[in-house]
Amino acid sequence: GLGVSSMDLTTLGSRRLAIAQVVIVSETGERMLIGSAYVDDDESRAVVRSVLDAMNRLLPDIKAP
Repeated sequence: GLGVSSMDLTTLGSRRLAIAQVVIVSETGERMLIGSAYVDDDESRAVVRSVLDAMNRLLPDIKAP
């Protein structure tokens, strides 16, 4: 399964930042991923971008059949 285990909006320096912690659970175990995105005008879009950033951490591990 896949889920967002934690989400936060914070300030880093002078910029707002969305941070997502994503958990992936499989028969081989649990994997935690972290992603982030700057908040521009829309916090919701930044949250989605931070989750996608976390998921991008998986791409090097995905192997073609």
